[in-house]
Amino acid sequence: MAAADTPAWRIKQAVVSLIGEAGLEGIPAERVYSRIVPDAANASFPCVQVCSAGQADDFPEGTTETYDWSWAWAVWVADRDGSRRHTEEPKYQDWRYQIMRLFREDVGAAALRALVPGVWRVELLGQPVFDEALAALPEYQMLACGFVLRASYRELK
Repeated sequence: MAAADTPAWRIKQAVVSLIGEAGLEGIPAERVYSRIVPDAANASFPCVQVCSAGQADDFPEGTTETYDWSWAWAVWVADRDGSRRHTEEPKYQDWRYQIMRLFREDVGAAALRALVPGVWRVELLGQPVFDEALAALPEYQMLACGFVLRASYRELK
């Protein structure tokens, strides 16, 4: 199996695609990025960055017939200009809300399953947590708000 064919990668790219197709006012599809960590240097702003680093994956037991996998990504709304943060916060929160609505309960699982068969559950978790050391880095200072998206995947043994 090629790296681009792994379930985790396909699901992450499907998440990026669905967000890009959502029609967020002010964030065109080409400004929704797949990243390992937030990247302030190689992005146009405002943007959405879907990042895998620092998120806890889970490997449930599955069943006698299937393996279950669960991967998580931080979904960040980012904007480089920190001077506008307080006046622009309603817009950032609206973008976050619109993205979260894409992945609510059965709707999110069905949308991802259409792109990646085997997805059976999507969970939305609160704001991603990062410590003070990370918060001081430029790539984290541009983050306005976000959440964690966890997708569960099932495959036959």
